[in-house]
Amino acid sequence: ADAQKAPISVKREGFDYAIRADYVAEMVRQLLYERYPEDVYTRGFRVYTTIRKDDQEAAYQALRKGALDYDKRHGYRGPEGYVELKENNDEDLDDALLEYPDSDDQLAAVVLEATSKEVKVWRRGETVSISGDGLKFAASALNEKTTPGRRLRRGAIVRIAQDEKKRWTISQIPTVQAAFISVNSYDGAIRSLIG
Repeated sequence: ADAQKAPISVKREGFDYAIRADYVAEMVRQLLYERYPEDVYTRGFRVYTTIRKDDQEAAYQALRKGALDYDKRHGYRGPEGYVELKENNDEDLDDALLEYPDSDDQLAAVVLEATSKEVKVWRRGETVSISGDGLKFAASALNEKTTPGRRLRRGAIVRIAQDEKKRWTISQIPTVQAAFISVNSYDGAIRSLIG
C-alpha cells in the first residue's frame, strides 16, 4: 500500500478507526522490508507501535495550523494553474479539477468570474461566491496590474476553505515544510510523528 495516500487503519479493542500517520506507516514498512524482504507484501503482519491516536491527531492539527498560519503571513502566491474553459460545460469544469485533489479543508476550485468585489468559483457540482473578507488574502491577485501568472481570472485553479463562521475564503496549500515528534521522556516511546 502507498503510505502517502491514506491514513492507517487501526483496530483496537473492537474499534476500527483511521489515523493520519503516513511517515509512521512508511517507517514500519521499511523496517519490515529489511527484516522480511521476501514476505513483507504477501504475509499478514500485525505491527504494534507506541503512537497514540489522540496524540497523533493533536500533532497533525497543530502542525497543520502552524503551517497554514505561517504561509498566510507570507502572502498569496497566486493560482495553482490555469485551464481553458468552454462556456456552460459542467463536465469540463469537473475535469479541470481532476489534477488538483483536495487537501483536507483546502478544496480545489476553478474560477468562473473574478472582479475586485467578488469571485465566483466552480467546486465539484456547485458555484460558490466569495466576497468581502473572503477575498482579503488574495486581494493583490485581483488587481488589474498583477502579472498574468499571479492573477485571479477565469480558468484559474484556486483553493477555497471555510473560515470559523463558515464563510468561503480564497486560500492556498502551504509550501513550507514542517515536522513534529513527541516522545515520552520516561521510556522513549514515540507518541506522535508527523510531517
